[in-house]
Parts: sequence; C-alpha cells; structure tokens
Amino acid sequence: MKLTEIVHTLEEIAPPELADDFDTGRIGLILGLEDDVNRIAAVSYTHLTLPTKRIV
Repeated sequence: MKLTEIVHTLEEIAPPELADDFDTGRIGLILGLEDDVNRIAAVSYTHLTLPTKRIV
C-alpha cells in the first residue's frame, strides 16, 4: 500500500481540521522515507476509542 493512500484514509476518518485547538502542531504521523508501506503500528492515548477501520 502506498503511503499517500494511508494518509488519505486516515484523514477521511479523522480530518485534521477537526483537531482540537490544544492539538495544534501535534497531529500527524511518524514516517519513514519509503513510499511502500508493509506494516503499521498504531497507539491511541485516549480512553475513548472509535470503531477502527483496517487499512492494511
């Protein structure tokens, strides 16, 4: 899967413009330089979670 596809899918689920003011500058991904992605590890620091969508 291409990195741009992953970013697009994540922004559909959680549009950056909907981030709270206190999250300004703290949203995004930690990425390598490869365009092809084989694995994704995700960590959530919130106690409320939304249904997840498998993208890989």
